[in-house]
Amino acid sequence: MRRTRATTALTRMNNENLSRLACKIVSPLVFAHVRAAYPGMPVSEQNCHPFQFSRYMWMHNGVVADFAKIRRALLETLSDCAYNAVASFHSDSAVSFALFLNHLPDVRAQLAPDVLIKAMQ
Repeated sequence: MRRTRATTALTRMNNENLSRLACKIVSPLVFAHVRAAYPGMPVSEQNCHPFQFSRYMWMHNGVVADFAKIRRALLETLSDCAYNAVASFHSDSAVSFALFLNHLPDVRAQLAPDVLIKAMQ
């Protein structure tokens, strides 16, 4: 099975392509996410979920409390690989994904569930 990822900054109501694609997609597994836009947060394709790097895909619901205050400190903890894996660091979701990748022993390996759980904690 081949993975693919499609993102758009358009709303569902303004995206004719999404309607056309939805009629044609056949898959045993589909991930979908509608991103909340907060005041002052840029809405762009770069910030749209899901984020993907290597074999991992990431979506996030919710808000990281005080993100604007802790963002810089979080970015400073990242390895070069994790930092470079996410195209945009505007959103708390993108930084959360980079932090997850940072805690994996090998971002290209198929890891056991317990290793993934540990990386999430």
